Amino acid sequence: MFKGHYQPRLPLWGYEMDDAPVAMEKKINAAVNHGVNAFIFDWYWYDGKPFLESTLNNGFLKADNNEKMNFYLMWANHDVPGNMWNHFGYKTDSLIWEGTIDWDNYQIIVDRIITNYFLQPNYLRIDNKPVFSIFSVQNLVKRFNGIRS
Repeated sequence: MFKGHYQPRLPLWGYEMDDAPVAMEKKINAAVNHGVNAFIFDWYWYDGKPFLESTLNNGFLKADNNEKMNFYLMWANHDVPGNMWNHFGYKTDSLIWEGTIDWDNYQIIVDRIITNYFLQPNYLRIDNKPVFSIFSVQNLVKRFNGIRS
């Protein structure tokens, strides 16, 4: 593309699927061997269903060595414009998915996260409380018309 530019850069381990337990086992070992003790996984919910959960569910949680590594979730509840993830070939900035959810979906999400992830023995906890991050608290608060006690 320009002088001194060298592309494509290829992964040292080659291309591997993130949802393959064997590929995740290598990543866990490499991370632990270099002092990393927790992974954070982006977690998505669009159009009333989870999105991109397979890396966590099929890769990390099925890796034979996942007990070496803690993990936690960040709910990536942001809007997705067409130019953000272009593997669908969108060429505009039109909105593909909204990050906001309704009350019914919120209840499903909370139950799913508690059941599938918080109960895992290697889910990261601080003071025995599960760590959970929300990408856009403002988006969540906006959807529910403010904070109520």
